[in-house]
Amino acid sequence: MSKIYLWFVLVLSLLASLSIKAFDWQEEGSHFTKIAIGAGAGMAVDRTLFYPVDFTVTQKQFQRRSADSIIRNAVAKEGLLGLFRGYKVQLLSAVPISGVFALNDIMYQRTSGSSLHKEAFAGVTSALLFSIVYNPFDIRRTWQVTHRTDYRPSGWMGNFRGITLQFGRSFIYSLGISGTRALSQGYMPDNASPTVKYIMGGFLPGCFAQVFMSPVDLIKTRVMADPKERGILFHLRNVIKEKAICDGMLLRVVRHGPATGLIMGVMKWVESIIDN
Repeated sequence: MSKIYLWFVLVLSLLASLSIKAFDWQEEGSHFTKIAIGAGAGMAVDRTLFYPVDFTVTQKQFQRRSADSIIRNAVAKEGLLGLFRGYKVQLLSAVPISGVFALNDIMYQRTSGSSLHKEAFAGVTSALLFSIVYNPFDIRRTWQVTHRTDYRPSGWMGNFRGITLQFGRSFIYSLGISGTRALSQGYMPDNASPTVKYIMGGFLPGCFAQVFMSPVDLIKTRVMADPKERGILFHLRNVIKEKAICDGMLLRVVRHGPATGLIMGVMKWVESIIDN
């Protein structure tokens, strides 16, 4: 319980700091809205196109079955829609997360200091807020995928089971966003549009981030899907004992390589439409 209270104290402190030092809502409000709309559109496209892969990865992490057997079993029992079990929750989560995505971009632009300092501050801030916002959605989606039923927490704090791991994976993902931003701004052809730059620049950072993010996500899935609510160390020991630390990694790399660039590319495309 004390961990949850600590998270909320940190979030409230950060929000207070941001509202005083980093935000001028009269100046930045339209920019925030524009990025949030673009990020929401990008995530909606990403989560629709790649959701069957997300479904398969979650099942594989929980049950250690092959991808083809998971797909065949889901289709045999529920048809093609079986591959989209939990999709509504995942899509709905794009709404609040788009605001966190926009905050990451604004914090990078508004923070003073070196690029490394700006990326670190924007990454930690957005990862912390992302964890708080997304965890209640993620645990419900995970439960629907693994148990084929809705999640019923014993108390409101049950919505935050696995939030420490959620923060870890979110911070690693923010590094992928940082890499995408760096590559798209400094290493892409000058005559390419911002949309193309971000799509191309996001591939390698997205793949690289998933190599480190996948083991954290694996343990998070098992913690969230455990009916007995056992902790991180219990599932970490089991994962090591089963030699399952890389379960789902290849699928995640293949899925998130293009997806990271896709989200950023669609975001920039929507921004250009709004500007024009």
